[in-house]
Amino acid sequence: MQANTQPRRAAVRAAFPHTIPVLTGFLFLGAAYGILMNSKGFAFYWSILMSAATFAGSMQFVAINLLTSAFNPLAAFFLTLMVNARHLFYGVSMLEQYEKTGIAAIRESKVAAVLLAGGQGSRLGVLTAKVAKPAVAFGGK
Repeated sequence: MQANTQPRRAAVRAAFPHTIPVLTGFLFLGAAYGILMNSKGFAFYWSILMSAATFAGSMQFVAINLLTSAFNPLAAFFLTLMVNARHLFYGVSMLEQYEKTGIAAIRESKVAAVLLAGGQGSRLGVLTAKVAKPAVAFGGK
């Protein structure tokens, strides 16, 4: 058991400094969200529940108004669609960069396998001791 915890601690120690900027942003956004929820009359646990149940940060802020006004399902649907449609433009801006990947690379036999991995990392521990699984090089790339 002790042998397994050492590489994990080393990985956390190595990764943590790189997470500080994102962590700082999340702390300020979380505090702002909590303050806003409190100002609208919600108890603190509603902030925690919304953060756990909603994986769209901006929609959490919008949901406050949806929860405090008369519910209109059609308006809620279109508002959610419009708020999250911004991701389409993020994707369009990266089309050229990733043009030769995905299905196009598979058709040209440039990709032998697509690997989606999860778990504890016990089998890939040698490869993932210093980098996360998605960053492990396969085939020299």
